[in-house]
This record gives sequence, C-alpha cells and structure tokens, in this order.
Amino acid sequence: MKQKLFFPCACGSNAGMLTYEISKKLKESGFSDMESVAKLSVEIGATVNNAKISESIALDGCKICCAKKALESKGVNPKSIVLTDLGVIKGKTPVSQEVLEDLIKRIKENL
Repeated sequence: MKQKLFFPCACGSNAGMLTYEISKKLKESGFSDMESVAKLSVEIGATVNNAKISESIALDGCKICCAKKALESKGVNPKSIVLTDLGVIKGKTPVSQEVLEDLIKRIKENL
C-alpha cells in the first residue's frame, strides 16, 4: 500500500489554516505524511517524485483547489478533498479543536 501524502493548500483563510492543521495532526498520528505545495511548485528536492510514487491527497480549503492544481501541473493525479464540501464556511468556521477532530474523523472515513 502506498504512503498517504497530504498536500494542504495552507492559504491564509480559516479554511486554508484548517488544511494545514489537519495535515499536521494526521502526520503526527502516523496516519500519513505531508508535503508543501510551495516545495512542489518550485520542485525542491524529491517533492515531485514523492508525490508521484505516493497516494497523494490534495487538501484544499475551497473550490479554487490550489493544492490539486499544483499537483496536476506536475503530472500528479491526486485524490481531492475540499473542506467547503465538508461544510466548512470560508471566513466563518473556527479553527478549533472540535472542528479539527470532526474533519479528521470524516476524512479518515472517506480514504
């Protein structure tokens, strides 16, 4: 089974911040690893190759799908999770422990 590798969009909105915190917690728990969309975009180190050989998951905060588009631009066809599809309201949903735990549970159930 391939290693799950999350690419959070990690933008400045609450939804983007949630993608980073979710990815970080999944990594800390040993469920998956995470990588930087910025490193992917500028092809630092083995980031692109790792994305291609892993089960890459684009974790985007909203429908703009920056992480998914960045992966696709490097020839990677990622699984795509968009937090607004899971009920996150951009600019309103708090970045709280309760919200994080709920989203992590739902993401794990769907992978």
